Amino acid sequence: MIRIQYSKKQTTLNLISGVIWLLNAILQVTMNENPNWLNCFWFLLPAFHLIVYYNQKTKGYLSIDNGIIKQNWLFGKQMKLEEITQIKHASGEYILSSTTERMKIQIPPIHKDSIADLKSELKKLDVKWV
Repeated sequence: MIRIQYSKKQTTLNLISGVIWLLNAILQVTMNENPNWLNCFWFLLPAFHLIVYYNQKTKGYLSIDNGIIKQNWLFGKQMKLEEITQIKHASGEYILSSTTERMKIQIPPIHKDSIADLKSELKKLDVKWV
């Protein structure tokens, strides 16, 4: 299995956002003179950021395994490598195309070392580059 990781900047941004929102939530709940159950909603935003951070660190941006390339996020796509007919490199992204679907892979959020791994895996495919 080949795992394409997020850049350190991308993951650190979510961690810092989560911590800042968590501190804000704690302040909102403790400083409020009339606390009620609605104050618990302040903890949803930091929870979201910290879950995204954890997912980015553990699963990475992409994974290539058993002939399938998969985006590792909630609404991420997946494609079989054998079905890819064309790869287009334009404006900071790779666009993988098959006869039935397309997948966009953004390059800026990918770790520099992982970009080389991704390129080498894509070069192994016998497809048309545009």
